[in-house]
Amino acid sequence: YAAVDFPTEGQKICSLALVYRDVNGNDAIRARLFKKSFTNGGNPFAAPTVVATATSATGVPATVRIAKTTTINQPTVAQANAFYYVLVDGPTINLAFLGVQIDVKKTC
Repeated sequence: YAAVDFPTEGQKICSLALVYRDVNGNDAIRARLFKKSFTNGGNPFAAPTVVATATSATGVPATVRIAKTTTINQPTVAQANAFYYVLVDGPTINLAFLGVQIDVKKTC
């Protein structure tokens, strides 16, 4: 779990990439970017929105791999009334999470 602070309001989230090493043929590692909207006086328990999900590929090469998605839900950065965070799920110890890259531009 890590907070994401985008540099500029109104820019577009173009992609989410998961960088990993996977030597487990049965389990996957997954990175999800979430947006938690808020309003003063609003419901604090309202569910966050999944903005993007990147999941490791099948196979077990013991090398660095990248899973990238350009399927983005609510791509416009709106930090004035929301915050963003990344959550990575790795159900076993032989899934090595190396990092996440988020591509943000004026236009995609």
